[in-house]
Amino acid sequence: MHGYQNTWDGSSNQGIRFNEGDKLPEGTYFYILKLAPNTNQFFKGYIYLNRK
Repeated sequence: MHGYQNTWDGSSNQGIRFNEGDKLPEGTYFYILKLAPNTNQFFKGYIYLNRK
């Protein structure tokens, strides 16, 4: 994708916060994205955060 920058380091910037510099724990995270407020179009999936 043009202009995409993969700069996320696994830190939390909202929602669940942790003491260790807000680094999220290793594990599986699920997401649901609704692209527009007046549509029923959703993208669902998961990511696995691996800190090794």
